Amino acid sequence: DFIRSKYQGETFDVIVAVGNDALRFAGGYGQEIFPNVPIVSWGSRDLVENWSAGPPITAVLEPELRKHLAGALDFILAVQPQVRRVFVVSGAAAVDRQRETVAREALTPFENRIALHYLSGLALEDLRQQLSSLPKQTAVLFLTMNEDGKGKKLLTRDVLASVAQIANAP
Repeated sequence: DFIRSKYQGETFDVIVAVGNDALRFAGGYGQEIFPNVPIVSWGSRDLVENWSAGPPITAVLEPELRKHLAGALDFILAVQPQVRRVFVVSGAAAVDRQRETVAREALTPFENRIALHYLSGLALEDLRQQLSSLPKQTAVLFLTMNEDGKGKKLLTRDVLASVAQIANAP
């Protein structure tokens, strides 16, 4: 109702739905609120691949996460062959935990080459402390942090920018 009243009388060329919740909303209410306006989505493969009802969409999909994470770690080790340990960072939100689970599975083959340490679900202050005093020959693989261990809602991009400034490893 809020969106309907806010944009009543407005015309749009395109609706850009970023993330699963926005895409679900656009799929469920888009034709009613924004009739015949094309929908472009960025986000999860699962939701788009299982899109069965609703208006047609054009989607830019996230890369397949397992392959993306393995490729990222391969790249880190190629660029920094001296790395002996990698700290994998993720938050406490359900989506953060889901990505951590995928990372643990995808990165298992690397365990014979490097030590993997998971910093998951920490309070933001604790994470900042940990990342500011990492051992030598270390790299950080940052996943997502939408919520910290104290339940504080966060924006991943802001957390990443913040910890990148204080981390003593790339």
